[in-house]
Amino acid sequence: MLQEIEGKLPQDKEKMLASIDRFQALSPEERTNFRIGRRVGIYSQLDDLNNLRKHQAVEQIIHQLSQGSNQVDEKTIHALTEGFIT
Repeated sequence: MLQEIEGKLPQDKEKMLASIDRFQALSPEERTNFRIGRRVGIYSQLDDLNNLRKHQAVEQIIHQLSQGSNQVDEKTIHALTEGFIT
């Protein structure tokens, strides 16, 4: 899911962990936004969250998937994952 994680251990360990830590530091809503956006092909890296146009597009998808509640369940996210090929 975090495409920017690349490198070789042990020399790139800190850089690799920094990307994971950055994802974990996001609010639950932003993590969901990234997960959905990544699964539907809008995002390719965490920095894409800062792109307002992309962020709004993902918010619209979340609204549709959640039928207005803005809460997407894990089953729906998993279904998106099944259809995603990197």
